[in-house]
Amino acid sequence: MQVVGTRAYRNAAYYDFSFGGQYGLQLSGSYGTAGIMMSHDFAQMRFGAGTSSNLNRWRIYSGINSTSDGALTFQHSTDNFASNFTNGLILSNVGDATFTGSVILPGLPTNSLPTCNAAQNGAVRYVTDANSPTYNGPLVGGGTTKTLAFCNGTTWTTH
Repeated sequence: MQVVGTRAYRNAAYYDFSFGGQYGLQLSGSYGTAGIMMSHDFAQMRFGAGTSSNLNRWRIYSGINSTSDGALTFQHSTDNFASNFTNGLILSNVGDATFTGSVILPGLPTNSLPTCNAAQNGAVRYVTDANSPTYNGPLVGGGTTKTLAFCNGTTWTTH
């Protein structure tokens, strides 16, 4: 592989020697409609520009058409991935998400919830001011109870 360019130029690929002697490939600049793409076997990662339908988005892609084509895994390491790492988040090939830790939702008052409609159907939010909530009952604000709110496609309910 040949790496060309310097930090002084846009649209450059270069080695970065600035992080404690570690070597890394840096890709930077505005690539127009080309974007940045890395691929190996049936996997692909694309960053940045693209068509109008995926402009300025990241796409991580697995092209294997099978039920066992793996998962996207976000990992953390305490020894530069020599042997000690944890899987913080795993996204399966069918869309299931597995978290090592908790899912923490930010709290908000009920009057800050988006309108519950078909587009929000299935949304779950954490509210901080429910007033006398009952399970699956209507969500009413103005109180001090913290609870989960669920959009059933028509109205927010408490859970």
